[in-house]
Amino acid sequence: MPPSLTFQEYTTRFEAALEKRPGVRLSRLANGALVARVGNRGPRLAVIAGLHGDETSGPLALLEWVSTAPEPLVPQGVRLWLAPLLNDRGWDAGVRDWDGLDLNRSFLPGRQAPEFLRPLLREWRRRPPAMLLDCHEDLESPGKAYIFRYTKEDHDLPERMAQALGIELCDWTDPGEWPGCSELFARGLGCTRCITLEAPTVWPMAQRIAWNLQALRWSVENLTGLAE
Repeated sequence: MPPSLTFQEYTTRFEAALEKRPGVRLSRLANGALVARVGNRGPRLAVIAGLHGDETSGPLALLEWVSTAPEPLVPQGVRLWLAPLLNDRGWDAGVRDWDGLDLNRSFLPGRQAPEFLRPLLREWRRRPPAMLLDCHEDLESPGKAYIFRYTKEDHDLPERMAQALGIELCDWTDPGEWPGCSELFARGLGCTRCITLEAPTVWPMAQRIAWNLQALRWSVENLTGLAE
């Protein structure tokens, strides 16, 4: 089912909310998706949402955040790279894919990635983020939110986040399970601090939005001190 806001209405509201804030640089991808950059120095947190058009709570949470959060959006010494809603066609149709293509299997060089997504890939190659937060929803979860944990991590970021948010960890070991996903792409660039969020769709929308906001705020607060 399509969301109450169209893609154009969403991006218009998001852009209007950020235009009021100092130090924000906005650009658009070829499909109209917004990219926002905040801050000039320090480790960079990349946040993406709306890769799957039928997973709406991540984009809506980010819209609420930029519309209501006090200044500054991020503390001094921290940078934010934000793509709040990437899948324009899937969003308006209320479906997962973009023209039959799973965008979270498209973080690959060459023809696999749609044209509008390629500038994003090039930018990350030039300047990989220190941390990635990718917002998703699980349509099959019976009611538990979770984050993925790569079992060969050399840090405890997923454990600390899970404990702070009171949620579960879902372990994975085989990169071959999700070829072309955003997390594997970032890891291939040297960014090992990657968190993929999964909110259960059986939760009311307000609860899903609140949980995404909690994860985002925790990520921003815990970014300070990470190597670039």
